[in-house]
Amino acid sequence: MRSTPPPPARRWDGSPLAHRVRRSLRVSPDGVSRLLRCGQGDRCRECGNRIEWYHRGAQRPVRLHPHELPAARVPSVCRWHVSSGVAYPGGDGSDWCRLPHAVVCPARDVPPVSHP
Repeated sequence: MRSTPPPPARRWDGSPLAHRVRRSLRVSPDGVSRLLRCGQGDRCRECGNRIEWYHRGAQRPVRLHPHELPAARVPSVCRWHVSSGVAYPGGDGSDWCRLPHAVVCPARDVPPVSHP
């Protein structure tokens, strides 16, 4: 069952807010630090909940739930771990993992992965 979508964001005078332009998560070639800009906070366009953007190993961004969860409570196909600012699918052997936001997004009718 789909919940009611949140009302569109408005300014104090009732005018609609303009959407922010999404910035790419890239390493600055002339920057002093060579670390990835990781864990950039944002909000889901569909449900409005908080998300964090990370790069995958193939440099494609992935939206992850902002908190770690006990790995024992998460199906193995839904586990992600973050190492050195890069997100990897699967477990890393630790007791904690991250979830892709698509699995817990309340605006989706059916989760993309079936749970046991």
